[in-house]
Amino acid sequence: MKNKILNKNENLSESLKALARGTGVSFIFGILGCLIVFLFKLISARYLGPEEYGLYEMIQTILMISIVISLFGISSGIPRFIPLYKKRKQVKLLSGYLNFIFKTPLFISLAVCLILFIFSPKITAFFDFPDKFTLLIKIVIFAIPFKTINQIIQNVFISKKKVFFQTFAEDFLEKVLFLLSIVMVYFFNLSLLYAVFFLTLSIFVVFVFNLYVLKSKIKLRVSKKIRSEKKEWLLFSTPLFFSSFFALIIQWSDNVMIGKILDAKSLGIYAIAFSLASFATLLRRIVVKIIMPFIAEHYSSNNSYQIKFMYKKASAWIFQASFFIFITIAVLGKNFLRIFYGKSYEEGYITLILISAGFAIFTAFGINEPFLILYKKTKSIFKVDFSAAILNILLNMILIPIFGINGSATATSLTRVGRGVFNMKNLSKMDSFSIDYLMLSKTVASGIVTAMIPFFLTFNFEINFLCLFLLGMFMFIAYSFFLFFFKVIDSEDKKIIYAVLRKLKLLVKK
Repeated sequence: MKNKILNKNENLSESLKALARGTGVSFIFGILGCLIVFLFKLISARYLGPEEYGLYEMIQTILMISIVISLFGISSGIPRFIPLYKKRKQVKLLSGYLNFIFKTPLFISLAVCLILFIFSPKITAFFDFPDKFTLLIKIVIFAIPFKTINQIIQNVFISKKKVFFQTFAEDFLEKVLFLLSIVMVYFFNLSLLYAVFFLTLSIFVVFVFNLYVLKSKIKLRVSKKIRSEKKEWLLFSTPLFFSSFFALIIQWSDNVMIGKILDAKSLGIYAIAFSLASFATLLRRIVVKIIMPFIAEHYSSNNSYQIKFMYKKASAWIFQASFFIFITIAVLGKNFLRIFYGKSYEEGYITLILISAGFAIFTAFGINEPFLILYKKTKSIFKVDFSAAILNILLNMILIPIFGINGSATATSLTRVGRGVFNMKNLSKMDSFSIDYLMLSKTVASGIVTAMIPFFLTFNFEINFLCLFLLGMFMFIAYSFFLFFFKVIDSEDKKIIYAVLRKLKLLVKK
């Protein structure tokens, strides 16, 4: 009996180490990608100014909405179906599924491009933007099919546990190309039109890289004879499409409504605040992308204990990272905006706090969506995201005219927290999934104690770049210390940290 328990614990440890190593690699590239995006947005915002940067942000909004429509929820099923078909050696089904996931989104993306080309003048008129916005739309539509296929290929990488290729392409290569493009625009004093052109070109270059890796590095056992279960695949993906679409509404409707109700300058300030606050969900986004193949293997073996253990641990890691980002933003955010972006962006400080607070609270309710997808509870995700999207639109309509961009930030935060609460409830009802509330309270205590001295200093003294950097380092060290002091980091976590460091070749010996 004792040996059985030991074996179970060893298996749990190995599963978590495998997940953590994948997360560690993704996290490194994720951090690099975020730093590159920060530089990209810093140069863009300062060079273009709030108004033109607002137009650029709206172009990206249109691009992302188009991608979600083109994918039709199909990409979300890839990390589930490919490992299952591989495990069960269903080669004909796998071949049919691969045919389905590439052809269907490509066809939809071409239709979306045609619609946008025809209606681009009406979109420009709706927002009362300058006429050049029509041309910007017509340029960016060329990126839509390539970006759609990029998402499909990168999910294939994840399904094969080739996390390095996915993170390198999406979180590093694409971001580097974006940065190089805006540097060229800045260096040669080019217009917004060239910034959008280089955005499109960067996406095409990433497509070439992804296609090369897929052909040369990824081995998929396929058959000329295929078996198709389109009905099952569509039934699985359709709720996820609407869920993704409603999630996109939650994420981007604030941009659309600010652009419509306020102006491009307000949108530019809001976009910078939102992008900085998004650091609070970085680890969550990474884990959501890569966890499915791990839990799918345990699901195929009916190992629910390991699945629930991975849920609890992953949720704990995510909240610890997210809460640190929130307290750092709350203490240093105003000075950060002033030093890096200039006085015109400083008014986005309250917006920045509201959004990052919402993100941190959202992560406190666990990483629910991949596990709901695993158990085919896609309809419950759809219902929650549909309700959240409607709520988000209503709140934006009510709050933006009264409170401006702070009203939109409040709407976004309340909606995300609501999603987290109801998704957690749906998962906990299904199979006794639970959150470690003691860990949450200890994490919050660690963050509050960490923030006390830096808050006093920023409130009473003028902060320059060097002070900002030193305070950030102090907060990171102090927060890490208090996580250990309050025993938020347990022995299992320590083993996993060492495993990740060894994997990244940052630790020679234990």
